[in-house]
Amino acid sequence: MLIIGLLIIKFDDAIFKDLMKKDKEKILDLIEANVFKDGFHKASINYIASTIKMSKKTIYKNFRSKDELLESLIIRFTTNMTNEMELIVKKNISAVEKIVLIIGLLKKIGENFSDRMISEVRIHYPALWQKIEEFRSQVYYKNISKIFTQGIKEKYIIDIPPLIIMTIFQSAIQAVVNPDFIMNNNYSLTNAFKYTHFLLLNGILTDKGRRKLKEIHNKKIKY
Repeated sequence: MLIIGLLIIKFDDAIFKDLMKKDKEKILDLIEANVFKDGFHKASINYIASTIKMSKKTIYKNFRSKDELLESLIIRFTTNMTNEMELIVKKNISAVEKIVLIIGLLKKIGENFSDRMISEVRIHYPALWQKIEEFRSQVYYKNISKIFTQGIKEKYIIDIPPLIIMTIFQSAIQAVVNPDFIMNNNYSLTNAFKYTHFLLLNGILTDKGRRKLKEIHNKKIKY
């Protein structure tokens, strides 16, 4: 009887944890869709609860504070981006096709993070900003480096050391895709990504690579 009782408790605990996880995801989905883009720093829990039509009690049941809410949003976003990038790298397609997919994926950053939101995170949540920077330097560049190596072998990308290409990419992106540049020059994050990657991509492609890129754009290939 004791063993059966313990099994029932364990089973109930698993169900409870699953329900809690679903509640957390629902709250994060609603905040991301209704609050996140407009700025988070000055938004009170009362405002957040009212906006997503959920009680403060439910929010506090799942998150201890507003800071924990924001941290959960950032971690979820970088985790999803990491998983999607790794799936792209593993696809059995050309390096140029992978780069096009990666650029499309990066546009999600511009869609999910407004310029105001990026500025707020950097100024008011430096520890979270560091997580974003680590994601960019460790996950993004690691996967892009693999694609560049593949592209050189396929003769779609010019034959220079991938480390050199990555260093140039990293320097350019850090210079252009950052809050100071974007806000001081009145660019959106999405456009900053688009223009930077367009220039860098065309600079590293061989003639064969450019033909492949044109083919992809003309056919509007979907993967």
